[in-house]
Amino acid sequence: MVLVVGRRRGPATQALHSILAQPDVDRLEVLLVDCAGVGADPLPGADHPSVRRLALPSRTTFGEARAAAVHQARTPIVAFLEEHCIALPGWSEAIARAHAGPWAGVGGEIYSANPGVGLSDAVYLLGYGAWSPPADRGPAAHIPAHDSSYSREILLQAGEALPRLLTSEPLLQEWLISRGHQLFVEPDVRFLHLNETKLDSLKGFFWWNRVFSANRAELQAWSKRRRLAYGALGPALVALRTLRQARMVLRRTPRRWWSLTSNLPLIVLVNLVAVAGNIAGVAFGASDAEARFTNHELNSSEAR
Repeated sequence: MVLVVGRRRGPATQALHSILAQPDVDRLEVLLVDCAGVGADPLPGADHPSVRRLALPSRTTFGEARAAAVHQARTPIVAFLEEHCIALPGWSEAIARAHAGPWAGVGGEIYSANPGVGLSDAVYLLGYGAWSPPADRGPAAHIPAHDSSYSREILLQAGEALPRLLTSEPLLQEWLISRGHQLFVEPDVRFLHLNETKLDSLKGFFWWNRVFSANRAELQAWSKRRRLAYGALGPALVALRTLRQARMVLRRTPRRWWSLTSNLPLIVLVNLVAVAGNIAGVAFGASDAEARFTNHELNSSEAR
């Protein structure tokens, strides 16, 4: 169980305690990847017998920290949980049961930890609507990014690309499927996700999407012509993303139509920021976007 934490200790403490509260905690290896740097307060619970702390420099990026955990892990399955998530009872046992099947990756069912607050509902519908309860059990083309579990042996086959794939996890999942592996959604793998609520948090969306699109263009060897065409499609991409997401939400959970409608302006705004980040990544590369995203994600009070 991998938990990457930074200087923002409050949510990280809750996340760690939710892992330590799992009934099978004595059979777990909990890798606490601490990127807070020198002088940070100890994380309460880090002295638990199941916890192994891996201290990394504060400049370590999100993908590098997760990849380091994969290399350090001693178990065949590596499960990730973001520091602003809460694993619900039975989470780890459900992961173990699901991985008894032929799956390279397993994702779960996601609940909003802060519904009705600021941007939260829009962010939840956009990012996690595909796995909102009741999630569909079965093989899937995608599972939740940053909060799913994978076969360690298969992850290591990515070699030097692993940090980038673990930052841009949809690319990891496409990489797995392209090699004949399968992904699975198990609704019993349940957890709460604390969503972004403030307009300031949109900076994180921009930076993550810039890194994602830069990694995608590089790893898939996009031509200059394709990059230019992608940039020219910017406004259409905002509309396409919004329509696709609305259709998915209404197909899966028709009862959410009011939440979808009332949050539509915010959904369009978030998609606008995301597409701007994608275009910047395709046109100019990642630059320092991953370092900025990592600092925002793990350290900034503006993130949630």
